[in-house]
Order: sequence, then C-alpha cells, then structure tokens
Amino acid sequence: MHSKAIFLLLIAVGAVTALPAQEREKRFFGQFKAAVTKAHDKVASAVKQKADDIINRLKSLVGENDCDCTAMGGVQDIVIVGGGPGGTYLAWRFRNMRTLDAKSILLLEANDRIGGRLYSVDIPGIDFNVAEAGGMRYIPTSQPLVTDVIDTLGIPTKIFEMDEDNENRPYLLRNLFLQQSQLTTADLPYALKNDELHMLPDALQLKYFHATVNESQRALPPDQAYTVYGDPLYYYGQSNVFSLAGASADAPNYFQDGNGYTYMFPENPGVAGNLLYVSNDTSLPTGSYYAPQKGMSEIPIKLAQAFESYSNSKVQCGSTVASINRCTYNNEEIYSLKTRDSTSGQITYNCGRKVYLSLTRSQLQRLDWEPVKTSPLLDSVISYKATKFFLTFPNAWWQDSSLQYLNLSKGRSISSLPIRQTFYFTNPNEGGNSMIMGYNDGPNADFWGTLADSLFTTYQGSMNFLYNLSERLVNEVIRQMAINHDTTEQLIGSPIDGLVMYWNHETTPAVIPDYGPHMPSEAWHMWKAGANFTQVMKDVVQLDSTQDVFIVGEAYSGDQGWVEGAFQTVDDLLSDQYGETRRSHLGRRRRSPRFP
Repeated sequence: MHSKAIFLLLIAVGAVTALPAQEREKRFFGQFKAAVTKAHDKVASAVKQKADDIINRLKSLVGENDCDCTAMGGVQDIVIVGGGPGGTYLAWRFRNMRTLDAKSILLLEANDRIGGRLYSVDIPGIDFNVAEAGGMRYIPTSQPLVTDVIDTLGIPTKIFEMDEDNENRPYLLRNLFLQQSQLTTADLPYALKNDELHMLPDALQLKYFHATVNESQRALPPDQAYTVYGDPLYYYGQSNVFSLAGASADAPNYFQDGNGYTYMFPENPGVAGNLLYVSNDTSLPTGSYYAPQKGMSEIPIKLAQAFESYSNSKVQCGSTVASINRCTYNNEEIYSLKTRDSTSGQITYNCGRKVYLSLTRSQLQRLDWEPVKTSPLLDSVISYKATKFFLTFPNAWWQDSSLQYLNLSKGRSISSLPIRQTFYFTNPNEGGNSMIMGYNDGPNADFWGTLADSLFTTYQGSMNFLYNLSERLVNEVIRQMAINHDTTEQLIGSPIDGLVMYWNHETTPAVIPDYGPHMPSEAWHMWKAGANFTQVMKDVVQLDSTQDVFIVGEAYSGDQGWVEGAFQTVDDLLSDQYGETRRSHLGRRRRSPRFP
C-alpha cells in the first residue's frame, strides 16, 4: 500500500517537473492535488505525513509560502532570535518555568559566538583583566535581575574601578588642563552664568532638572507623572530642559564635555526616559560597579550553557534570520523563519509555534516581517554608535614619577578631544604589561571608526580582530593622550598590542577572514523626545496582536544601555503572559537609583 502511494506521488512530481517553468506553475496544483488526495485515501498516517511535507516543499518552490520546516527536526514550540543577554536570559527562564508547556526550544544567533553586545576579549600579555569590547559593568545595588543571575549561576565577580572619588584625575576641557578638584574652583573655558560656576557637570544637570521638575513630582516614577508647564515631561528633550530652566548657551556644552559622553545634545534624547540613566552612570561612588572576573560575556555564555543542559534545548550560532512568515503546516498555524547561514549563505527554514525576538532596533528593522515595516513604535528610540580601543604597554606610563600627582592607577580621565574617556588598567604585578581603554560615542565614534578602516596600514603587533587597529589610529591616540595628560609622546611610548571595536549599525554584515561572521549593531539606545516610553514599552512587546511573535531586549526597556534593561523586559513578559513572579521584587519598571 505504501509503495503504491509513493508511486502515485512520484508520477505527479515527475510530470510537473518535466514541464517548462511557467507551465509547471499553472498545471502544478491540479495534477499534484489529485495525486495527493488519492494517496491520502489509501495510506497510513506515516505516509500522510510524508505527503504533507512534499506539499509544503513544493509550495515554497512556487512561492505560495515558506513552510519548509525540515530544519532542526521540524516545528519547534519556541524559537528565540538573538543570543545576547535578553535572548539567553529568556531561554534560561523558560527552562526554569514549571508551568511552561514547551517541549522544544531553539535559540538562533547570527554571530559565531554567544553574547551580542557583551564581548569580553583576552589580549595577549594581559592576564589580570579582559578587554570589554562591549558592555563592561553592572550595579549590584540597583540591578537585582543581573545580580540574581550572577549569584544563581555562581559567576565570580570583582569591582570595576571607576575611581570617581579621585580629585586629582585629569580633565582636558577646551585645551585647558585641569584636575577634578579644580572644576569647582577654576575659571572654566565656558561662558557660564554666575550661578553655574564652580559646579561639577552632574551637579549642573541636577540643578536644571530640579528647576524644571518640583520636589513633590520627583518622588514619583519618571514618566508622564512629571509635568512641565502642564505638559508631560516626556514631550521634551535634554536640551529643552536646560533651555526652559534658563541655562546659559554654554551650560550644555560644559555638561557634555565634562561628563565624557557625546550623545546628549546632538540628538536631544527624551529627558524623562533618560535623565536617571545618565546621572547614575557617572556619579556613583567608587566601589559601586562590578563585573564578572572573566568578563561580562560570562553572563550570556553561562545562561546559554545552563539552557542547553535541558533536553530539547538547542543554541544554533551562525544563523541570521532574514524573514518571518506566518503560514500553515500540517493544518497548524506556525511561523517560518528564513534563516541564512552567516558564513556560507545557505538558506534553511526554522519553524516555531511562538517566536521571541531579542534584537536591537536596527536588527529588527532589517527583518522582512510586515509588523516591523509598518509599526511606528520601533522609531521611538535613538540608535547610538560607540568605539572602544585597547592598547597594551610594557609599563604603566601613567604612573611615571612626572605624573604621580594625578594618582592614576585605575578609573578614568575625561577630555573634550575625540578620545573623550581613557580608562586605566594597571598590572598588579610590578613590571608587567598594563592596558588602557578609550571610549567614545556619538560623532566621536565615527572619528575613530574612520581610522579603523581596512584602507589604513595595520599597526604592527595588532591582534587579529573585527576591525583594523591601524597605525594612523594608534598614532592619533598617542598624540591625544599626551595632550590629555600634559606629557610627551616619548614618555607614553609604543603599544605592544591592542584592538578596536566599532559599534555601528549603519555598516553591512560581513564575514571577517580568520574570524567569522559579524552582524553590525548599534551600541545602545535612548528614548526619543516625544516618545511615550512607558506606553511604548508595553505595546512594542507584541506589534501584531494576532501573531505570536514577541519582542524583548534592552532597546525598548526602562534601563537602556544596561543588561538589566534587557532582563527587565523578559521579567515583565513572563509575568504578563505566564503569571511568573517578577524576580526584581519591585513594582516599577525603572530600577536604577533615583535622583536626590
């Protein structure tokens, strides 16, 4: 009986495929449907399954749908797209839910590594620290979800040294060399009003926030409850608040230069959604920041390993999802994900009953899926670029006797030059190699990204990495560091090794020789002025209420720029959809420390 049915199917397939392509499409359904219908009347359920598989394969050939679900053993109960913090945390939380009725879960990641924008790299000759090419720290006192994961998985941690209390650390502001203690006493090179003088940059920001939002309102969550002249505060951007409160024209420039970041005023991000984040990232005392001993990548890596320890739980790297298509397979509505091998380009189709996307804004908008093409919600956030570079030296030149007055063994210095922030990682063993890190964002990210182009000659000694640590980039770093530290290029000397990372969502995916696929991404996100962010956070989770496709991740969270933000969106989703208790044990979305 089975052989007769298969014979009928083969006759139909052979008859159709022998025709010219155009005529084949016209005559396909009539002949083949008749053969399949006849076969269904005679064969057992096992053969019926084979017939349905062939139907779906042939439908995909003529463009009716893409329900080819042979990849990874058929239809998965859940498919998660994105192997960064949000995706791996969601996968791990799913497998720790007793009430979840999901036999199979597949996690797809475009790169050949787990981690996303957490990217810890070992640099030769540096055995006391890692190079954090992505996110580099967390705050245990205000980020309970990250802290809970680290404690639960037994990840060893250490203090991430910011050294914010060092009154001697150097600032270079508009070519004036200062130390932190002098910011409150010296005549700064900014045209400030009398009541703006002798203030630290963060204090200046607080001054104008307090002048705009009264004390009774500051006790409320930072959303529409804040009002300015009768309007919700989320209507306004950061520069609007400075202006409304009567700030001088140069006050925003002093705040931005002295803060070490360049993202605030060119794009004018929404003040209500971002004001807490900015202040709390730069003004906490020494000892407030921590990191895993082996780097921040340990968090998603350990989550993925714990997830895969369960049966029918699979992580598949090197798989870029190009499109999502809702279709019918074996009389069941499912989602077919057109998946491209990130290296070879080979196409397969992974299918799931539910799909969860843990992607950045730009990655979501690259998807061929109708809801992301038509929904205005994705444009509620700004995508930011950033560049990080690491250089190793045979000695900690910043501790030379001529620079001892700066007390630089850890922490950072700040400059209004494109180098912006320099972090110091001093080898605890005398005479060992030490390392510096440069961080910059906004327009300055492009300044360094341009010098990381492969057009330039690679610096001798540079380790093989995604971007080109060029001679031109290294020379420019040395030149600007000499100015920042009021010293000479000769004292700094030549680096031994290093790398550069350029987080730029405007570049195209590429396969890097001797490295593998690299999917471009922004560094992080901030809410736009005018975005009703508390409402968007709820609505963006499911762009189409008729489809079981959901969005999580840092991009549309209450703690943007932090791993905690990605975890919050997962925590909220599992609470709202599955009745899970929120692990944060807090009733509001914003978990960062509050303004004074």
